[in-house]
Amino acid sequence: MKILLYFFLLISYISFAQSQKYLLLDNETRLAIENVNIDFRNGKGTHSDKKGLFLVPENIDSIEISYIGYESLELNVKSMNDSIFLIRSAEILKEVNVDLKKEILIPKGKGVDFLKTFNGVNSTFGRRLAVLIPNDLGENVWISKIIIGVKSEYRGPKETINLPFMINLAVLDTINGTPSKLLFEDNIQVRKSLKSKDVVFELPDRIILPKEGIFVVVSVPDVDYYGHYPIKGRIYAPSFEIVLKRSSKNFKSFMSGFKMNDSDKYNWEITSFNEYSNFRFGIEVIK
Repeated sequence: MKILLYFFLLISYISFAQSQKYLLLDNETRLAIENVNIDFRNGKGTHSDKKGLFLVPENIDSIEISYIGYESLELNVKSMNDSIFLIRSAEILKEVNVDLKKEILIPKGKGVDFLKTFNGVNSTFGRRLAVLIPNDLGENVWISKIIIGVKSEYRGPKETINLPFMINLAVLDTINGTPSKLLFEDNIQVRKSLKSKDVVFELPDRIILPKEGIFVVVSVPDVDYYGHYPIKGRIYAPSFEIVLKRSSKNFKSFMSGFKMNDSDKYNWEITSFNEYSNFRFGIEVIK
């Protein structure tokens, strides 16, 4: 019995060793892309994992890579590099319906300093920040993009504007008025690209905007995570734009620490500055 077990383990090891590992990245943001379809052209295939990695068996000559929102690729395995960059499709919205109307739902107003707003506390390490995006447009409104306003650390290096963080969407708890269930099982890591003023993430599949609105949620990992992204010998947390609330009264901002156990509930508290201002988090919608 032991000999048979060792035999199967040996076969599995040899099979794994003969497979080549590749990494899938967004051509613009250089971030890993998970759950991408990889077709081996023999009736079989695989998907990229959370780190954007996938394996190609030794006997595969060519593959086809496809993912919603990106241009498809047909590649010869022998000529492939270890890192493969996917290019976003510029035609994706045009193909749906040229008559669709796009609108940005985001808090607007004069910007304020994060440090002054928080009375001297400007660290967001280990925090979750959320903004309720109201639905004043009615039915048949679809979310196509998530938009996050970022800024450089107050009195800090300009490079802090490019620090990565996590985003998600959350359902409104209509009883407590706070964020409830997250829509995506795994948070999406994002960072500002060189070409964009804001962080803009295009959803692979459009999501209906609930009539009660939806939360845009930003998660900032703890200080150990940002130890991998030092700037001039120091560790910084990302900073986000805050705007005065005069023209964005229907938006509400919340702040929470990370959950400390296996519960799905977070101790959300409305931000102390919510009466006057909001994080500039929003969405692009199609109607």
